[in-house]
Amino acid sequence: MIIERLVIMEDSRIRINKIILCDLKSVSYGVIDLNSTDSLRKEKANIMGLYGQNASGKTVVIEALAIIKHAMSGEKIPHRYLESIANGKDECSIEVEFSVIVGEPALDCTAIYKCTLGRRNDPNENDENPKKIIAVINESLRARGIASSKKFILQDFARTDEGCQLILPVEKCNLLFGTDPNTLKTLEQQKILALYGSRSFIFSSQALNAMATRLLEKNNANWHFRLFVYLYMYARCQLFVVDERGSRIDFHIIDKNTQFMMPRKIPLLQSNDSGVPRAWIKDIEALLPHLNNVLSSIVPGLMLVFKSEKISLDENDDMYRLEFFSHREGLGDIPLRNESLGIKKIVSFIVLIAEVYNNPSFTLAIDEMDASIFEYLLGEILSIMSSSGKGQLLFTSHNLCPLEKLDSRFIWFTTSDPQNRYTQMTKKATNNLRDMYLRAIQLGHEDKELYNGDSKHAIAYTFRQMGRNGDG
Repeated sequence: MIIERLVIMEDSRIRINKIILCDLKSVSYGVIDLNSTDSLRKEKANIMGLYGQNASGKTVVIEALAIIKHAMSGEKIPHRYLESIANGKDECSIEVEFSVIVGEPALDCTAIYKCTLGRRNDPNENDENPKKIIAVINESLRARGIASSKKFILQDFARTDEGCQLILPVEKCNLLFGTDPNTLKTLEQQKILALYGSRSFIFSSQALNAMATRLLEKNNANWHFRLFVYLYMYARCQLFVVDERGSRIDFHIIDKNTQFMMPRKIPLLQSNDSGVPRAWIKDIEALLPHLNNVLSSIVPGLMLVFKSEKISLDENDDMYRLEFFSHREGLGDIPLRNESLGIKKIVSFIVLIAEVYNNPSFTLAIDEMDASIFEYLLGEILSIMSSSGKGQLLFTSHNLCPLEKLDSRFIWFTTSDPQNRYTQMTKKATNNLRDMYLRAIQLGHEDKELYNGDSKHAIAYTFRQMGRNGDG
């Protein structure tokens, strides 16, 4: 793409600052404010842990970020996210506010991307009851801040929906795309294809390349266009969401052979029949000594090794099959698929955690980070990240140990109110946030209920009734 030749990501720092959800699964409305701008300027870690009872809106936040990553990367939003729209609703919306700091040309702003997803009939089917697809039915990008030493107020950079022309306001459309009728007509066709292709239009490759062409024709520093590109490259290269539904667990590496360091995923639990390029093998070989130093400090004596073999005898085929093994002194190599779930999970995201630790513009969102991991170890990792890390880590958890390790400003809780789904607690220096949370579950927090369920006596009664029915 043209745009990849026009930006240098090394001089940019981007971070999620706020998330607003509307009508996603159990969340009618919810706001999480991460207050990340100050930490981004100082290149300090920004952490958000989300706690609450089951089915109360924790995983929804991670799913929303996965959707945003797909949309802002110009990728098709997977069909499974159709089920993220709340029951009884035809639409849902996700709004994410970003802090953006870019060196030259100077740009220091807050950018707000909002997309509304809707159920639409698949236009490729003629049945009376065609299957539904997920469509980006409207979206907008707004921003405020300082560009080239000049302050600008909050304004629309692009706003579009099913019914309007290409994008609004008109002056931004002319600035970004020009006024050539053929170009505009082609983009209008691409907008329709994006709608029914479950993709964003304003972050599509066609729209961004049209912006880039306009920039090159005018030979000027169009920072409006650059904001689109920096957000696009951030979503592709620096926003990583671990939202694994099912049994697949991936090994993650950062591919540093490309101009932009792209995260890569390799299936961890079995030999990879489809194969990976030889370049990735070299990356893993270079990475393992450093990874094993970290891994053995977390799980004493544990090291990761792998075996590879060329898939084809064809000299032009450069694909290799991989299989990972755990190694302990005196025990030899054990296929990683036979290790505990906790070991497999630590191995899968340790490279990403290291990237968060070192890279102020890297954002990692993990659902159920605590699953099968020793609680003390989890607390230690999060404590290290909060004290000396540089990037952004967002996670959901049921394990309460981190509540005693992290600043209360880093912790959010779900409530039982779908109209006001997320809240925080303010603690004094002498308070224990874990104890405060457990007490709030029983008594409530301010005017918010954090737990909606029967008492233990009622649960015991239902168990007794179930046993009696089984006997009878």
